[in-house]
Amino acid sequence: MLLSLEEVADEPAGRLHTVLSLFHGMDGQKSLGNWWAEIASYVATGGDGVSVRVEVAALLGDVERNVYSLSHKRHNHQALLRRRDEWAKPIFGIAVNDCHPYTSEVFISEDALDSLSVLSSVLKLAVPEHGPRMEADVASTLNEVYEMLGLLKLDVANAPDIPEVARVRITQQLLAILERITYVRLRGFSSLVSVAQGATADIEVVAGRTIATRSAKESVIEWLAALHEIIRKIELIAVPPMIGIATTIATNSVEAGLTSGAAARIGLESMKKIERPKEIESGKHSGQSDLELPPDQS
Repeated sequence: MLLSLEEVADEPAGRLHTVLSLFHGMDGQKSLGNWWAEIASYVATGGDGVSVRVEVAALLGDVERNVYSLSHKRHNHQALLRRRDEWAKPIFGIAVNDCHPYTSEVFISEDALDSLSVLSSVLKLAVPEHGPRMEADVASTLNEVYEMLGLLKLDVANAPDIPEVARVRITQQLLAILERITYVRLRGFSSLVSVAQGATADIEVVAGRTIATRSAKESVIEWLAALHEIIRKIELIAVPPMIGIATTIATNSVEAGLTSGAAARIGLESMKKIERPKEIESGKHSGQSDLELPPDQS
């Protein structure tokens, strides 16, 4: 049974604690690979044991990055990460192809889990991420978004006048969002929001460089409008209203331009210059966070 989305921690140490704690609730003797295959059924909507193990390895890296982002004057980084090797043991400590049967308790101790819980409390106060909004229907919305992304990916695949290089790049961006939904219990909601917002910028850039025909431009305009609606739905379940207001304003502005009759007649160069509210462009909006503007991608 999948872990509740409403209980996904808003920082990586809490999410790592959740997944490693699963080892202590399992009986019997199995190879580590089989243990991860069982854990996958709790933390991923479709991922297998190997892919989940890879995502948890990345999650361990998220924990370390967050710790080293803390002020060294107020926090002892080495002390906070002193049990890092124990947290890593279930991920890296035994060869992937090791078929020897183990009891699950040998992989992580209670003391290691306790130290991870303490670190979770520190990160929650110091560098919290976006978490699921309690009043939102998180599971239903993510299912809807997943279906919308699948249909959008199908539209891209079947578009007859899109250059192959653009089709591949756009599909990659949509797949990245789908992957973040699959592993949202591990990588968190901030990662999902960031990847979804970054996809829009990347699609605009690749379209501007590779697409010339009017019909192809119109297709991209429609895809971007659909993607902005997807982002809006994700923000409704993950971004608090006052924090997400800058993105909401920008998204509404873009959607209005894309759905107007004039938008179908403008070139992509003009489309890339759609004006955002000045307070957003200047970074002075009181509700702005790093996740509200898409990161630069090459």
